[in-house]
Amino acid sequence: MAMISLADAVHLRARILAYRSELDAARRRGATVLVQKGEAPDTPSTTVEQYTEQMAEASADYRMLDVAMARLNLDNRVTWDGHEIPLMEALQLAKDLRQQISELKTLGARLKVQRLRPGTMGRDGGDFVEVAMYDPEAMRKQADQLERQVMRLSRLIDRCNEDVMFDYPPAVKYMAFD
Repeated sequence: MAMISLADAVHLRARILAYRSELDAARRRGATVLVQKGEAPDTPSTTVEQYTEQMAEASADYRMLDVAMARLNLDNRVTWDGHEIPLMEALQLAKDLRQQISELKTLGARLKVQRLRPGTMGRDGGDFVEVAMYDPEAMRKQADQLERQVMRLSRLIDRCNEDVMFDYPPAVKYMAFD
């Protein structure tokens, strides 16, 4: 039995992808050799076919892990805003909130009124000011509030990821167990 947590699975999935890329690069390097005319090439220790089989196995392991993670992300829940939501929804909500924070910070970084340089608007000699049609300080405060919320949501997700354990036999190929 190879019991891993969802948190382990995230790192394991990245490791399997990296391993598959390493195999692909090795296969490309070993696919051809340069020899002088009339000489026989050295036989590589691993053939293109063997690399291809190993890549297929790693890809199958990745897909199996991805499906298991998706199921667990749907089956396991966190409490957010007074409701139980699937972990998958919580993950997407955290991404959405981070995007919103980024946009609010950009808006909050602007000045309420900013003088533009002459010629900026394609007209020479005129004085123009750019006026924000919102309160930049309110945007900064809203971004700060959302940052605190997304931090709390991320901690809930992390705790759930550490608590959820599942059996994934191929893990022994990619990670050490005690």
